[in-house]
Amino acid sequence: MIKFFCLIFISQALNAQNFTFSLEKSKIGIKAKPKYDTVSSVIINSNNVKHNYRIKITARNDTKKDITAIILRYSFKLTLKKHEKIIQTISLYSSGLRISEIKAGKEKVVFIYELKNVFDQLKRFLESGYEPLDLVVDIMKEPKRNEDFVSYSVAFPLKVD
Repeated sequence: MIKFFCLIFISQALNAQNFTFSLEKSKIGIKAKPKYDTVSSVIINSNNVKHNYRIKITARNDTKKDITAIILRYSFKLTLKKHEKIIQTISLYSSGLRISEIKAGKEKVVFIYELKNVFDQLKRFLESGYEPLDLVVDIMKEPKRNEDFVSYSVAFPLKVD
């Protein structure tokens, strides 16, 4: 079962838009159109740190009006442990994506593929003796006029194989 840690709700506008997050890993097979399975954690093999993971975001519009031009900004950071001390890194990678439109009463699925951009940094921390605990994704929905700020923080466990 997928664990979702998070969802800091700062807005009443969120009642109109519901976001759910899940972690997926590509199956071995045809690279042109890989298939993905839902997983509960990022598995790190010490020989090969790069895996094809993505974050699936399902955005649902529970209003009677279409919602347009949603911009999601996101960044990745790590929760690490060394000598019984737990630390969280600063943002290691950030980017954004745009959802052009969600029809009234419908949902739209979008994906974040850039997890691979964090694995080189993660490898450096592993080589320095840190134990990985979580991959933290901070996601912010950019506010529009007359909307409040909405942000989420989702942590996916990291496991060394």
